[in-house]
Amino acid sequence: MFVIGPVSKMRKWEAEEILRNTVQSKVGPLQHRRMDPSTTFTWFVENRFVPVMSGGWRPPTKKTNEYDLAHYIGPVFGSRALGSISEYDLQVFLNGLAAKGFSETIVKHCYALLKSVFKMARKQKFVDENPAEDIFVPETKPVKRPTITAEQIRGLYEAIEDPRDHALMCAGVFCAPRTSEAFGLTWKSYCGDHFVFTDTAWEGEL
Repeated sequence: MFVIGPVSKMRKWEAEEILRNTVQSKVGPLQHRRMDPSTTFTWFVENRFVPVMSGGWRPPTKKTNEYDLAHYIGPVFGSRALGSISEYDLQVFLNGLAAKGFSETIVKHCYALLKSVFKMARKQKFVDENPAEDIFVPETKPVKRPTITAEQIRGLYEAIEDPRDHALMCAGVFCAPRTSEAFGLTWKSYCGDHFVFTDTAWEGEL
């Protein structure tokens, strides 16, 4: 609740203008009238993008996307109107992430999120043009991926005593599953000469 001003000293249109500006600053433009390009990036993400898209996100994906939106993209574009963000702004942002040494994974995540957000904004007519349509992923610094030697693998395998752990070790080495797939392996996944991954494990739950 807030006070607009004394009735005796204010005209109706002045009160309506103050009320409209206050509502817009707190919750975004009045979308029931028209799709307004002055809608802020944060308002659109929180009230349109995430509610629609999160239904198809697995828990790890949801956690990653919301983190990237809040910590990388939000501080740069959050308070800006959708209609004021250009292709140049988006590409410079991605180039800046790469120049600062952020990993290829983070840069690609931000790229995909920006593409998806503005595709929806264009489809819902919040903007006339999609500024993210032609942006590209800049070159990033190579990521160091340490590998384990054959001798180290042999030593690790020989140190394992439990037959089940031996089986998991072999599956992990020779089938190259994701971590969530390896920990989600069950007996029904074994099909004689191959595995069929039907479950994944995340944060201790199948």
